[in-house]
This record gives sequence, structure tokens and C-alpha cells, in this order.
Amino acid sequence: MSRCGSLPLLLLLLILLPGGGAEECSDSFRRGKDNFVLDTAEAVKNGAAPLDSERAASIQDCVELCCGDERCNLAMLVPADPTDDDPSPVCALFNCVYRSKFVCDFTTQEGYQSSIRNSVYDKYLQVPGEVHSSIANAGRDIIAQPGRPVLLSGIESLLLHEAHITKYQWILEEGDNDVVIEVTPAGEQSIITPNGYFKLCTFLN
Repeated sequence: MSRCGSLPLLLLLLILLPGGGAEECSDSFRRGKDNFVLDTAEAVKNGAAPLDSERAASIQDCVELCCGDERCNLAMLVPADPTDDDPSPVCALFNCVYRSKFVCDFTTQEGYQSSIRNSVYDKYLQVPGEVHSSIANAGRDIIAQPGRPVLLSGIESLLLHEAHITKYQWILEEGDNDVVIEVTPAGEQSIITPNGYFKLCTFLN
């Protein structure tokens, strides 16, 4: 089985967990996998809108705050700063949709929790009829300069449902067919020749 992701690639790092517990508006949200944090600078650069931030005891309370703003579609619980007098986490609210695109990127960071509004996930992130076992993360656009190698890495690709990546493969979709490629066991490739557009595939056991 394989999963592929083209470069450029939106980092869809909201790995879904089974829903639960809270009622009413919070039922319209789904949890992301713990320990992923929004790349705020990159998200805002791409058009995401920070809406509000305040103290919240739990991700459920944070979602309730998001429910109070119809523009909010992402609730993120930020762990408390150990040097802060207030031990409560901070709830940060975002609108991640800009010009009909989901523009929020995520990266791993311990202690963070997030939830996304179901309607936004269904419209912008879900592939109809498809269950994801992995998310091939090809990273951001990289422009190769003549004579300088570029390193492409797939090691940030993510897994669902206890799957395991056994192989990374980069496929040239456009550009010079004579491109020189050196592959490492970690799924990295050193691209020697410029002018190529690559797609990353992950193979699962």
C-alpha cells in the first residue's frame, strides 16, 4: 500500500482520533492527534486569521470558546508556561480557511492539543470514500540552484491506525528526465540537477 503527496504540499497534520464526550456545538468538532502545534507564522503568512486567546482548563473548554465565534474552525490548547503564575493552558482560536483553502500547517510539539470543525475538515481535508493510513509530507517548495544539490526529505510523513512506513519514493512528475538523484535510507534524496517537480510516496506494511 502506498500514499503519495506532491510538492508543494499542504501539511495536513490533523490526524484524527475517535470523537467523544462533549455535547451540542462541541460535537461538531473532531480531535487532532496530540503533540502537534500550529505553525502560526506560516499559517498567518498563508492567510489564516488568529481570532482570540484566553485561559482554558481543557481542550473541551477550548472548543466551547471556539463555538462562540462562528469564524473559528480550529481550537488549539497551548500548555502553560512553567514560569507563569497562572498554571492554566492557553486556548488559541483560528480561522484556517482563506480564499476557499485550508491554510494551516502543523509541526510536532509536545503538550499541544487541537480540534477542527467537522464542516471544515469534510470540505477541505477529507478525500471522499478514502481512509488514510498515512500522510505523505513532502515539505515546502524548494528551488534548486544550478550546481547546488537540494535535499528532499520524507521523514516528517505521518501515520494513522498503527501503520508503518517501509519505504519512501520520490517520483519526478515534471522536469529534466536526466536529473541526478542520490537516495538515503531515511527517505531523503539529494537532487543534483535543477528544474524538477517531485511527488513523495510512502509505502506501508
